[in-house]
Amino acid sequence: MDKRKKRKYKKRKIKYNYLIILGVIAYIFVKLSNNMISHTIQVETVEYGDLVESINKQGVIIKDEQVILSQGEGNIDYLVQEGKRIPKNKKIAEIQNGEINLQKKEKLDTINRRIESIKSNRNEEILKSDIQKIDMTTKRLREEIKTKLMNSDIENIENLKGELLDSIDKKSLIWGEKSIVGKNIKTLEEEKFKIENELNSSVKSVFAQESGVISFNQDEYENILKVSSIEDLNSQYLSTVKNKDNRIKKNDKVEVGEPIGKIINNHIWYIAVVIDEKENSHLKIGEDVIVRKGEQVFNANVRNLYKDENNKNISVLEVNEEKVDFYDERICDFNIIYRQVSGIKIPKNAVFKIKEKRGVYILSETGSAVFKELKSILGENNEYIVLDYLDIKKNRIDTIDLYDELIINPKNIKEGQKIR
Repeated sequence: MDKRKKRKYKKRKIKYNYLIILGVIAYIFVKLSNNMISHTIQVETVEYGDLVESINKQGVIIKDEQVILSQGEGNIDYLVQEGKRIPKNKKIAEIQNGEINLQKKEKLDTINRRIESIKSNRNEEILKSDIQKIDMTTKRLREEIKTKLMNSDIENIENLKGELLDSIDKKSLIWGEKSIVGKNIKTLEEEKFKIENELNSSVKSVFAQESGVISFNQDEYENILKVSSIEDLNSQYLSTVKNKDNRIKKNDKVEVGEPIGKIINNHIWYIAVVIDEKENSHLKIGEDVIVRKGEQVFNANVRNLYKDENNKNISVLEVNEEKVDFYDERICDFNIIYRQVSGIKIPKNAVFKIKEKRGVYILSETGSAVFKELKSILGENNEYIVLDYLDIKKNRIDTIDLYDELIINPKNIKEGQKIR
């Protein structure tokens, strides 16, 4: 082969090698580009879920409640636990008129014990035990008085003297001139009856007129926010309602006719909310809704829908569940769920249109983008669309399915494009 031919062959070989290298570089570039694209494309697995449409509102609670008024004057002592359901005619409280005569109560207690010992043919050991305790208390009080006198602590001596005199009187009651020792059971029972009458005459008992949940808090809305008023509420007034704590406590002084508690019918509650026109369109009288209050979830029924004198929409929900605990509240934040559907849940940021058809791109088995039109739509909101899974399966509808891989934000994706 001459030199000219050798040079031409060498040039062709170099050119061919360049082409091979360029092809490899182009292939690598395409691969890298596809990899970069596939890595930047967000893909989610389609799952089953709920679509919840709701209204968040502050609502005013209206209760079927009966205010209890004091029948006497004095210090109140509640005998039931607040928040508990009590039966009709249950004793709720006692009102002590004036100072309680402690000596009479102590004498009654001693007489009861003495009667018990006589009836059971027991000896005087019970009374002797009481004397020993009284003697120990008397000795202790005398020592304390001596110590305080030595330390010039005059301030507390009077109280100690009072306790000492009470202790001496107790001993006299059991074993002295005023003692019950030696008295027969008839005499003791007569004394007991007399003392009980004296004590009972100074105590007024309060009984529940109806069954329900007991509350000791009066918030002053009881006579305004009544069940009879739920069809004629005022939005302006509802906006002024607040939770108040006007709770009467044990041993508080009460007057005749003063509210001391209330019995609440815990079978039926009402929630009044002021809503706008759009929210009003989602509710219909007689329809059931689900209500969330914090962690509590319960059912309610739309009892009323009307405009008040201020042309504001008011909705009243009726709650008929005992497990809900509103006895001590007047206003709360509520989440009112008027629609809840379940099915194939599609995020809105994956949805786009092709020729007026709404759909999404999913990945095929080979990793390419495939368009799927959305069919059998149950409902949607600003974030999601839910498809009727049962309808799709039953009628074999060609649309997206559970566990398909869905392309999110498919703005620059084309049909058939290789994604992975």
